[in-house]
Amino acid sequence: MTFSEIDRQFYYNGPLGAEYTKEHTIFRVWAPTADGIAVRLYRSCTDTKPFAVYDMIPTGGVWSVPVPGDLDGIYYTYAVCIEGSVRETIDIYARTAGVNGKMGMVLDLKRTDPDGWADSKPVKLDRATDAVIYELHVRDFSSDKSGGFRYRGKFKAFTEEGVVNSSGDTIGLDYIADLGITHIHLLPVADFATVDESSDSLQFNWGYDPQNYNVPEGSYSTDPYDGAVRVRELKELVLAAHKKGLGIIMDVVYNHTYRTQTSSFNILCPGYYYRHEHDGSFSNGSGCGNDLLLKEKWRAALSLTACAISQRNTSSTASGSTLWDFLISTR
Repeated sequence: MTFSEIDRQFYYNGPLGAEYTKEHTIFRVWAPTADGIAVRLYRSCTDTKPFAVYDMIPTGGVWSVPVPGDLDGIYYTYAVCIEGSVRETIDIYARTAGVNGKMGMVLDLKRTDPDGWADSKPVKLDRATDAVIYELHVRDFSSDKSGGFRYRGKFKAFTEEGVVNSSGDTIGLDYIADLGITHIHLLPVADFATVDESSDSLQFNWGYDPQNYNVPEGSYSTDPYDGAVRVRELKELVLAAHKKGLGIIMDVVYNHTYRTQTSSFNILCPGYYYRHEHDGSFSNGSGCGNDLLLKEKWRAALSLTACAISQRNTSSTASGSTLWDFLISTR
């Protein structure tokens, strides 16, 4: 079966991921070529053995299972069987994750809302040409030791007020708000692969090595082991900007993934999400070992859905692709 035939036969536009309520969580994943899938539940993101395993039931190309009880804060993976081989992977629609993005986490998003979140709205302009955009990197924003930030290199540094440098100059978000800009363009804040979140050292990467599209980067949080913290602290960043009249634009990287053969995409549906050469090998127009194929409707829906998830969960003004192919406004 060709990938285009998979699109025609198994296209699905319903919910995916872990759909949480206090009474139960429904796990859904699209994997039309799988022979079997089970969801594995873990109490900690560092556990090596699940405390429960539930076989999922296929309907068309979607595998699902309802699990009773309040699973908020429970970590999970999918064990995917294809042609007799079983591999474990994070859910590509996970809303958050544990340390280093290996396990998804079931999350009650409402409990991550900071005070005032419900009243926070994206910045609106009469004309797009009125935007004055300041691009920055989350770590670089507060990494200088002379800056006096309590939360150096973290999302929470954007919430600090009255920060000055060693010369007494105003810095931080107070300084940026005085520049006359309308928006902050954040270099990638989705979970990327090459920074070890378990290390206390202040590491650097631009963020163009995507691992989990719908999960905030854990090294920017104060506790990468708790999936709720990275979500709440990114929301606090957005809220702090909105309070100063600044919109947030999120840079997203939908042209490639950091890993190829072992990526969560390739484990769930081998080959499907990527471009290929005529000999069947992965194309490499990105220079990163692979190119995501977003031409077909289902793969295009993946990137658009991920943008919508990011905006819904963070109330960002917009998401821009790393190649500036599209700009999607929430309002």
